[in-house]
Amino acid sequence: MKHLIAILFMFTIAPLWGYSQKSTTPDSTGLPGDHFSLEGALEMLRNAVDLEAFEKALNTEANGVNNLDLNQDGDVDYVLVEHRLDGEAHAIVLRAVVSASESQDLAMIGIEKNGAESAVLQIIGDQEVYGDDWIVEPLDEKAVGGKGGPAAPSEMVGVVVNVWSWSCVRNVYGSGNHYWISPFEWGYYPFWRKAWRARLWRAHQSQCFLFQPGYGIVLTNRVHRSQTIYSPFRRTSPHVRTHYKQVHAEHHIATSGKKNDAERTGPSTGKGTVQNNVVKTKKSPTQLVDSGNEVRSKKSSVTKKKVEASKAKARK
Repeated sequence: MKHLIAILFMFTIAPLWGYSQKSTTPDSTGLPGDHFSLEGALEMLRNAVDLEAFEKALNTEANGVNNLDLNQDGDVDYVLVEHRLDGEAHAIVLRAVVSASESQDLAMIGIEKNGAESAVLQIIGDQEVYGDDWIVEPLDEKAVGGKGGPAAPSEMVGVVVNVWSWSCVRNVYGSGNHYWISPFEWGYYPFWRKAWRARLWRAHQSQCFLFQPGYGIVLTNRVHRSQTIYSPFRRTSPHVRTHYKQVHAEHHIATSGKKNDAERTGPSTGKGTVQNNVVKTKKSPTQLVDSGNEVRSKKSSVTKKKVEASKAKARK
């Protein structure tokens, strides 16, 4: 009887499970960013009381955000958090310790106040780790239009989230401007840190999917002042640059070809593709178009007609 059940599983349930896994899991880009979740980092920041707690969350295995092994020693790299500010613009740098003499920036979280109790936040992946133009921000969706009842709304609007309610954001804007530069370095880590072995990419990605709701990939940069603050302090690792040189070259060729068609496929965060200022998500067949503080979604059929009309005009 047990053998019969095993055979039935192999020929019925198992193939379906494998298909489901394959169809919902995007392919790896081969870039190191595949092993660090930008959405996960924002989720840790949202739940952190302050930047010290945020650093601890990033370096806790159970949270599943960090799976980076940039120096290929088998252990996941420790990530430092460094805070820079100028007035009401803040730059929070995430930096991996590669060796005693090298470190590599992973991303910069920019926070800029745009009202008495309002602030915008984005995380921008470093080029050496994610390739070009990889920006993630908190998003919420609301329906606009429609006739009510069973009628579908005419469009969905993705609203940029006001992050003032996040405890950590209010903390950095506190009266004392709570400043944090990690005191740790290569070989000197906090007592609570427990090193763990890097996992396979697919195992890591299965946990990263949990972070994706509530965040979206966009091409509009809303934190220019934060980037200006950060630029003089950016660090890159020669070891990382050399090790991933070929992967970057192949990735650049692949994405450049798509950019010529006004399309870019980003790293494997499960968010789909970016076309110009359009984010095509897995949640629906609509397209989210970034415009100011709103991300408006248009029906794909309308966009398709515009593309076809443009091509016809170009042929003439």
